[in-house]
Amino acid sequence: MGVESEIRNFIKVCLIVLASLTYCHFISKIIPKGFLRLFSILPVISIFLYLPLSLSSVHFIGITGFSVSWVVNFKLLLFAFNHGPLSNPSLDPSYFSLKQFISTACLPIRIKQKIQSGEAIHGRTISRKNKFSSIVLLMNCSIKVLVMGLLIHVYSSKQYIHPFFLLSLYILHLYFMTEVYLVVSAALALFILGLDDLEPQFIDPFISTSLQDFWGRRWNLMVTNILWLTVYLPIRSFCTHVLGRKWATIPAILLTFWVSGLMHELIVYYVTRVYPTWEVTCFFVIQGICIALGSIVKKTNSVLYDRFQLHPWISGPLILVFLGVNVSCFYFPPLLRNSIDDRAIGEYHIFLDFVVEKLARKQT
Repeated sequence: MGVESEIRNFIKVCLIVLASLTYCHFISKIIPKGFLRLFSILPVISIFLYLPLSLSSVHFIGITGFSVSWVVNFKLLLFAFNHGPLSNPSLDPSYFSLKQFISTACLPIRIKQKIQSGEAIHGRTISRKNKFSSIVLLMNCSIKVLVMGLLIHVYSSKQYIHPFFLLSLYILHLYFMTEVYLVVSAALALFILGLDDLEPQFIDPFISTSLQDFWGRRWNLMVTNILWLTVYLPIRSFCTHVLGRKWATIPAILLTFWVSGLMHELIVYYVTRVYPTWEVTCFFVIQGICIALGSIVKKTNSVLYDRFQLHPWISGPLILVFLGVNVSCFYFPPLLRNSIDDRAIGEYHIFLDFVVEKLARKQT
């Protein structure tokens, strides 16, 4: 499929999302929260699950699968019961304008709110008022874009690169690409849509001191918050009545990572169109098990737990190595087996040729 055709398809997907969210905003004014509202938005959730299958570009599929099929759908599930970022605590029909509702739903952002019980304090915001912070963020984003451009050039000689080193470059590229996408989304919210005071999506994940620190306080915090609201809190609340407050967090942790794994598995399916091998799910289940085990040790013998705490200069690199090995063994194999790396790299070159061709036509 040509570039122009795929862009048209992506625009159609965006229009469907906008129309569907307009409908959701409308029904919130006439249908009260609860199962009746949930039933009324189930068709929208079903459509959003299908949308990535109408695209063929790896990048467009990834954006749609992550932002729409996962994040927007989870926000809508919370919205059905008047929870989460789309909630209307005052039950005032004029509380959320249509523009605010759609932007908050579509963009992978988290508007800064007052600290609630149990939530981590990140201590930073992305704000139009903080010009220095915005400039630093823009510079970091620009550097990451330049590095990705350099990596794309390096990939042209990947047959001469050791597989381990090449995989390390892929991991770095994926992280940079994810962060750039989230920063661009935040910029749209700040400067175009009028939103302000956004919480950062990443907080220096490379200096994490533990798995819990990495997943809970530093990596993709917008998704962390969505999973916290949709999976962790309900499971913990339910298990508190069965296991007690002390142990209720263990199944909540395990199920939260399991759900995260399933959603990542779904995105991989969208991209590869191959029946899942569940390797990606295993990656997240392993992370959940390790964090749960650490929590069990801390609850049963806090003295022993504190005694064997490593210095951050030691635990930090060990955590990154552990994550890198697991990503190499479980996350990337389904993608590499289906040549998704080659498709993604090819799309960069196709898009560049498309832009150059358009510019040449304008000059002539």
